Amino acid sequence: MKKRIGMAVVLLAVMGTIMAAAAFVLLHKDSTRVEQSRETIKQETIENEGKAYASRYKLQVSLDTKKKVLSGTVCATIKNATDEDLNRICVRNWAAAILKGTTVKTEIFSAKIGKKNLQITKKEDASVLYLSAANRLLVPARSFVDVVFSFRTEIPKQKNRFGYVRFDGHEMYQLSFCFPSISLYQEGNWNENPYLGDNDETYVNEAADYDVTFLHPKKYTVAATGTECPAQEGTRITGKKLREFAAVVSDDFCRLDAREGKTDITILAPNYKKNEGYYKYSLRLAKEAVRVFSEKIGEYPFAELKIVHCFFDGAMEYPGLCMIGMPDVKQFRSIEKDSYGALESHVPHEIAHQWFYAAIGNDSYKEPWLDEGFSEFCEDVLFPYFASKKLQKKLWGDKYASRKDMDTWFQKIVIPQTTRAKAINGKVSDYQESSEEYSTCVYEGGKLFLYELWKTMGGKTFFEMLQKYYQTYQFRIVTTEDFLSMVRAYGKDEKVEQIIERYVE
Repeated sequence: MKKRIGMAVVLLAVMGTIMAAAAFVLLHKDSTRVEQSRETIKQETIENEGKAYASRYKLQVSLDTKKKVLSGTVCATIKNATDEDLNRICVRNWAAAILKGTTVKTEIFSAKIGKKNLQITKKEDASVLYLSAANRLLVPARSFVDVVFSFRTEIPKQKNRFGYVRFDGHEMYQLSFCFPSISLYQEGNWNENPYLGDNDETYVNEAADYDVTFLHPKKYTVAATGTECPAQEGTRITGKKLREFAAVVSDDFCRLDAREGKTDITILAPNYKKNEGYYKYSLRLAKEAVRVFSEKIGEYPFAELKIVHCFFDGAMEYPGLCMIGMPDVKQFRSIEKDSYGALESHVPHEIAHQWFYAAIGNDSYKEPWLDEGFSEFCEDVLFPYFASKKLQKKLWGDKYASRKDMDTWFQKIVIPQTTRAKAINGKVSDYQESSEEYSTCVYEGGKLFLYELWKTMGGKTFFEMLQKYYQTYQFRIVTTEDFLSMVRAYGKDEKVEQIIERYVE
């Protein structure tokens, strides 16, 4: 996410190896599937040892545009790659946290494994629910189970990442953080990271495959994470290795298309011809960002990239999908030239998240710098540094005249960072003393840390390291130590260690 200001199961006791295997076969009548599933787990869980997580989702979703309700069923295939027999499954319903204190409601109900009903228990944090069942082995160690549950969520009228907006007789539904998902189990616990507000992401998800049937009125178009194709009464969306599902739905989309390398890029936005220049500039920035980041980091991780211009402040990333906030609803019909500058920040930043968050995952509550600091570095340093000369002139304005000037500028702002009170690799909750603290440490600090490593290690070594980091951890979840191990493998200079000591705790 690009901030405008700072801060803003698997279940029950083991009953013996033979009984565990028997229970598993009963849940999955197709014995061939059981054998294949166990073999798949053997191959796929090497990188996810010690975890339980959802590897596949099948969703049946319905959008009622009259009642403003999103409802449906979620079938999650949960893999247990631990040595434990787990006795409960944690589900995250982020909409409950977003809607807390309002009259708008959300509910998860009718949870089952096969024909067996599960008990649903809510925690004090309404976004955390547990599914359990008495005296039944639900997930033997190193196997999988399909959990099915239903949900119903009312959609609030608001300019937000989750909400709907009316404009000139049309509607736009911005649907993120409203599709329930399975939490991640590791180190003996289900992840219960708190929801801290609209300007922060505090979740962590393993990459999963999605198959979504999205029912909606015919006149509406869906832009979602994954690939869309028309289906009876709606749209079918499929995607591989996605960390979450999100969608934007509207009855008034215009569309611009382009291709950069192997990547199809699409701009979707409210259909106003006076904004054509704004949308074209967004497309231009998107193409250049994909080119630069692909060359310097590694190939774009998905086949498609969709940029959707929405009605909220700031911008937000999802796998293969970026929501870019536009000026206020009352002003968007003809966006002024002075608003174009926001695109130069938002578009490359959210696209950078396709590498750092969507591809290389991290716990965004415990170590947010691993995606936000990297994306800020891509936006403020890599993108303007390696953009085409024609675009550079526009991006630099009066600030720089050359790359040398840009380096001089960054060297000046690096100096104050040597006296930073807090390290860059803290939790979101560690940066609450002022409104600017989170942004300064995580976004700016992460950016400058990477800049210093680049200039100290040298371009050739630094980018070899960055590309190796991307290749090694693509579609995995990393920690700060994973990154530092990679840095130390390439940067053996004492100066590199000194830089690490200044920024990292």
